[in-house]
Amino acid sequence: GSDTAKLINEFFDRSGNKPIRGTCLEFGCGVGRVTLQLAHSFDKVIAVDISKGNLDLAQKRAIQLGLNNIEFKLVQTFNDVLLVDSFDFLFSTIVLQHNPPPFQKLLLDSLLGKIRIGGGCLFQLPTEHPGSSFKLSKYLATKADSMEMHSLPMQDVFRLIEKHKIQLLEVRPDGWTGETGSFTFFAYPKAA
Repeated sequence: GSDTAKLINEFFDRSGNKPIRGTCLEFGCGVGRVTLQLAHSFDKVIAVDISKGNLDLAQKRAIQLGLNNIEFKLVQTFNDVLLVDSFDFLFSTIVLQHNPPPFQKLLLDSLLGKIRIGGGCLFQLPTEHPGSSFKLSKYLATKADSMEMHSLPMQDVFRLIEKHKIQLLEVRPDGWTGETGSFTFFAYPKAA
């Protein structure tokens, strides 16, 4: 997870800005692979995940390493996301894409709205998925038999970043999904 966590400093370096310390929300922390690294760069990390088992493993490892600046939270519903406190920096990779586009948009809107003034974000999201389209009626009628992979159009991502008054500094193609169309977004700072 150290290479993934280093992305934050790399984006800040390229932008000419000093990294912020404050509170980082890692949305979709899994077993804490990146969380444990983020704990060295931020004053506090709020690590959220949908899996209690993942959170238990991450918390156990954090205790073994003596990291006491991480708060682990189970989020299994959208209301759980709404209850997450505000933070200074949002970090999320290989998570949002596993939700259908309308829910991706709702999640991203809520999370960007929780960033404090002067804060920022680094998140990954496919904005196009080769050969895919999304129809709600078809989605609801399909039995889920594999890991879902969705995209959110780039213009929707841009609109949300603009809505929350965060300065978009960089959008870079990435290899997170193993396919074209995945991008990492870096935006900072959030205006009043």
